Formats: sequence, C-alpha cells, structure tokens
Amino acid sequence: MMGKKRLLLAAISLCAVAALAACSPQQAPTGGESDDGGAPAVEAVAWSADSDCASCHAEESAAAADAATGSGFHAGQGVTCATCHADEAMGEVHADYATARPPSELRKTEVQPETCLTSGCHDQAQLKEKTAAATVLTDNNGMTVNPHDLPVNEDHASVTCVMCHEMHGSDPVEEVAPQKCLGCHHKGTYECGSCHGDE
Repeated sequence: MMGKKRLLLAAISLCAVAALAACSPQQAPTGGESDDGGAPAVEAVAWSADSDCASCHAEESAAAADAATGSGFHAGQGVTCATCHADEAMGEVHADYATARPPSELRKTEVQPETCLTSGCHDQAQLKEKTAAATVLTDNNGMTVNPHDLPVNEDHASVTCVMCHEMHGSDPVEEVAPQKCLGCHHKGTYECGSCHGDE
C-alpha cells in the first residue's frame, strides 16, 4: 500500500512540474550531448519580435488590453509591441530571456519619434495643426505653447513623443506633459527671458 501512495505522489509531482514547465519559454534540443555526458543539451530559444511579450511583461500586457491607455488604443488599431519597440537593443536585453529569471525592474527601450512619425501612423504637420489651439501648455503668464510645435532649440531636440504620451499608463497627457516641462522650466513659466533675462 505504501508503494502505491509513493507512486501516486510521484505521478502528481511530475504532472505539476510538467504544468509549470509549459508556462515558461520553451527550449529546443540541440541534438548534442550535455557536458556531463547525460541527457541532450538544450539551447535557449532566441527572442524575436514574434515572441509572447505577455509571458514576462504582465503589467504592460494588461495596459495593452485597456482601451483607456495609449497602448490599448494602439492595440485596437492593430499595433503590436514590436511595432514601437523595434530598436536594436531589444535583441540584446532579451539574449537570455528563455533561461534567465525576469528582472525585478524593466529597462526602458528607446521609442524614437521617427517610430511614431515614419511608420505611416502620425504626421508632424497634421499634429501641429490639430493642436494649434491646445492650451495644455499654458504658463502662469498666459503664454501658450503648441505641444507639437515646440520652439526649436537644443533642449527641445531631445523631447520625444513618449515623454508626454505614456503608452502603458492611464494618466492623461494633459497632466503628464506639463510635468515633463518641469525638468527644464520653472513651474508655471515657459518664457526663459522672464527669469534669465536676455542671454
């Protein structure tokens, strides 16, 4: 009787291990032998743009399923993770994704303005026109800046779309954009000359 219980427990344990293994990224045998001469060695499955991002990026995946977020809106238009996250660093940061533990903090990838503007999705001239009357960037002196037509200068050259349009959060752009300006501007003041004089 004791032997049957042990067999039953062993079978249940094997089923549990098999079920958990099915959830993790799969590995394919290389056909060679392991270093210790035992079972065939396995090779980590390489990451690709078609990989299932949701298997590790649960929070971002949930945002993509929420129409209230930027990524949710884009997902509804048929835009995938790889459409925007297409920089060369993606392959590097996912080099060992099939075997490594997921990091506790995600590294951001660069989503350049060109990704938004040259993919046939957004047109800079149309964006400027559409937001010409926007008042989201109005300072305490009444100066209003078109968020898609910032004055040309060295500091504004580093401003990217995703700085104001946070795709995986639900904070409205009307709240996020003015906060981003505070990295360089004093609160409520967009005119440099009002504090620094003519330099």
